[in-house]
Amino acid sequence: MKTTFLCFNVKIYTQITAEQLVVACLSRISEIQPLLNCVAAHRFAAALEDARRVDRIIASVSPTSPDAMLELAKETPLLGVPFSAEEGIRVHGLPHTCGVPSSPRSVAPSDSDAVRRLREAGAIPLCVTNGSELGLWWGEASNAVYGTTRNPYDTRRSPGGSSGGECALQSCAGVPLSLCSDSMGSLRTSAHFCGLFAHKVSPGLVSVRGARALGDPSPGHVSQTQSIGTASR
Repeated sequence: MKTTFLCFNVKIYTQITAEQLVVACLSRISEIQPLLNCVAAHRFAAALEDARRVDRIIASVSPTSPDAMLELAKETPLLGVPFSAEEGIRVHGLPHTCGVPSSPRSVAPSDSDAVRRLREAGAIPLCVTNGSELGLWWGEASNAVYGTTRNPYDTRRSPGGSSGGECALQSCAGVPLSLCSDSMGSLRTSAHFCGLFAHKVSPGLVSVRGARALGDPSPGHVSQTQSIGTASR
């Protein structure tokens, strides 16, 4: 099964470039953002540069050397895959207000652990998405910093919260990979509102450092409520 997955990655490399995939995502986001207001901030220009660098890496691997390509896929299984994250999950250089106008952490000084691991696997962050203030409200994705996100199926309705911006973007095929936080239903509720599947990871499997509105946990502490998960079709 593992070899099959790696071979699938190699096949994808020859069908579409990372730059083409990122451009497709940016085009889709530009279409839906005026309607849904799901994106809080972005790094589109930097993402395109990241994608071009990925394409150069892939081009440097000889197509006649399947072992080299398999090794590349093994070391960076998400190479060139764009992703987005809730604004409450730190992405270096992007806003990290958690929807609070007076937040002193207005710009993330570093990546959260989860974002860092995705980057190490080759994934490319595109943007951060809107949510409820401090991630504390399930009913909507609205705050005084970014305004209100609308449901992609009916813009008169809510996409849920607190992961409403992320799930609205995923539901509209704006990104192939979404990173969300969930304590008591934030991700799962929003996914349900937007017609998606959500997975809340078991405590301790994925670090929540850099993804907590009220501060990072003390060293060694494992939250029994908050975790990092994802939503998908």
